[in-house]
Amino acid sequence: MHRRRKKPNWPMANLDALTKFFWFLEIHPSLQLPLGERIILTYASHVHLDWHWELKAGSGYNISVINSCLLDTISRDVEGHDND
Repeated sequence: MHRRRKKPNWPMANLDALTKFFWFLEIHPSLQLPLGERIILTYASHVHLDWHWELKAGSGYNISVINSCLLDTISRDVEGHDND
């Protein structure tokens, strides 16, 4: 059985922010690191999920602004797990 997805009825600002979010991740310098792709995908997964929860709660934020502190934390975590 094929389920049709409901198209989100989001404000244009949210759609623009989401588009920029993925674009900024595509060009982020962290991708040049040996584990860069894993770092960026982990960051994207974490932030994207949080953003959706916050939107549903009525307190969304500009997802396109890369949280460098969070990205650094994720980087260290991913690199630490790779050394195990």
